[in-house]
Amino acid sequence: MIRIQSASGITLYLLCTVLFIVLALSCLGIAVTPYESLRALFDAISPDGDASGYSRAFHNQISTRLFGSGTVLGIIGALFLIYIKITHRFFGELIGDFQVFITHFSRSFRRYFLAPPLIYPMAILGITVFGFVLRFHFIDGPLFHDESADFQSMWILPLHKGLTYGPAAWQHPITILLGHISYVLFGDFNWAIHLPHFILGFLTIPLTYWFGCVLGSRLAGLVGAGYSAVAWPLVAYSVNGRGYAAGTLAFVAMLGLVLYIVKYNNRFAWVMLCFCAVVALFSVQSMIFAYGSTIVWLSGLACFSKGRRFDRNFWNNFILFCLASFFMTLLAYSPFWIMNGFEMLIGGKKVLEGASSLSIGNLSGYIIAAIYQLWSRDTLLILQIVTALGFIAALIGSWQARIFVIAAIAGTLPLFILIGEFRPPARLWNYLIPGMGVVVGLGLEYSTSFLRKKNKGLTSCLVVCPDFIGDNWIPYSDN
Repeated sequence: MIRIQSASGITLYLLCTVLFIVLALSCLGIAVTPYESLRALFDAISPDGDASGYSRAFHNQISTRLFGSGTVLGIIGALFLIYIKITHRFFGELIGDFQVFITHFSRSFRRYFLAPPLIYPMAILGITVFGFVLRFHFIDGPLFHDESADFQSMWILPLHKGLTYGPAAWQHPITILLGHISYVLFGDFNWAIHLPHFILGFLTIPLTYWFGCVLGSRLAGLVGAGYSAVAWPLVAYSVNGRGYAAGTLAFVAMLGLVLYIVKYNNRFAWVMLCFCAVVALFSVQSMIFAYGSTIVWLSGLACFSKGRRFDRNFWNNFILFCLASFFMTLLAYSPFWIMNGFEMLIGGKKVLEGASSLSIGNLSGYIIAAIYQLWSRDTLLILQIVTALGFIAALIGSWQARIFVIAAIAGTLPLFILIGEFRPPARLWNYLIPGMGVVVGLGLEYSTSFLRKKNKGLTSCLVVCPDFIGDNWIPYSDN
């Protein structure tokens, strides 16, 4: 087994090293190639024989970006070669941790989705089917303005055009990729445009249940899954060609992976966490707040864990995760910024517009009111009251719930710096609904447990008090 892991580690190391070096040489080669040579090449492969869009000014712009990208990739490849022992050992351990992760995942699936009492597997199956049917009812609905405009301007284009269109970086880029694939496979039907997000949306339901089980209990998982199944924002954006469904699914996966990482410090789980972070950030750029919440959630749980608080290996992996997720996100967005520049990626109209004219208090009040109005849509008042009580009870009785709420708020703090004078729409926080549902589940479980203990105490008093009164307060009689 050790030999297999070592051989697999060497293979993976070589593949990654070669990939970085090839990408670096490709970028550098294009960057230093004269404009005339590249123009002649593009003219030759152009359908009309004239690549007029490739001007000298454009060549000069992308040459600089490609040269910088090639330099960074070359440095990473060189580091892999220089520190061959460390990187080889890392990939070897990664293969071993992959096998451990699969074993734990299989065991966790059987425990929470198959093991008795059967009421829990049957309940989550019923909730998932209900959420599926509810979303399926709307899958062939009409297109809204944004998804219709994106479909016509980007999705139907070849991928090399759709993924390099400047404004696309602000138009939920993952929808361009998924929407184009669905369009090519199934055509321009409304249901085909909604299909990728429909699948991601209903998969969030069982994933929320799994997260609740790992965090607290199967009951908390069922409550969270119930919220994910019927919450109007999650249903609506599961049948809407935007990136929120993908971002929400990736965020819930990150929440669960964090719990596993804090417990086992598994390297493959770190890689999966990095992959989910990139998916979330590539789905819609506002998921940077979800990424920040994940960082706080991970740090908070680790600090409260005696085994991780001073674990140097764990915090080294944490730093590697932050660096890797940053560079991999840049790589995912590379078609946009190489062709259009970084200012197109980070300088949209909603970012860095200058000092906000809104005070933090006014903006916070607006955000809370907007979120409540959106999340409570089509929700009975009694359910809203139960949700509020469960949320309060969770803050009282669950330290994990308190850390999650702190992480959710802390992840939003950059908003007050970034938004300028733009009032953010409440849908930016839809990704928090599954997690908040689990928090409410923890609170309801804590409340029922607390009341059960109180009832036991009251019952004991009712049993003991008559004996006490009979023995001590009934007048003494010789008879």
